[in-house]
Amino acid sequence: MARRAKDPTAELASLHEKRVKLVQRRDAHATVEGAAQRTVEGSADRRRAALVAEARGEKPSETAEAVDRERRAAEVALVDNRERAEALKTVEREVEREVEAVIDAHSVHFIAKAEAASEAAAEAIATAKTAALAAATAWQEARGA
Repeated sequence: MARRAKDPTAELASLHEKRVKLVQRRDAHATVEGAAQRTVEGSADRRRAALVAEARGEKPSETAEAVDRERRAAEVALVDNRERAEALKTVEREVEREVEAVIDAHSVHFIAKAEAASEAAAEAIATAKTAALAAATAWQEARGA
């Protein structure tokens, strides 16, 4: 049984969908990375506030040790999410090469589609021009009557 050749347009649609999912996953990692970065950046002030509260004999809302643990976890999350986002970018580039390969392998198909779209656009423009001229003529006649 011979395998049926895949429709190049369907192949591109499938690759586009794959790339969109990769971008969404990378965006999720960037969001976590941003939150981790903010935690790291704010930890010095939070730690200092905890130490000052302890020095005053008060019970701080969070201990310096808790702030340190949270900072270390955020630093790990920062690196992990940055690396995962970079891995996803690598896969996105691979998908882009697949897209280029599909286009290169089926250039006649895509040129024909582009020409058909161009002809359809030209026809739509001609129809719109005719309608606009008819409307302008009707307006002129109505104005003169």
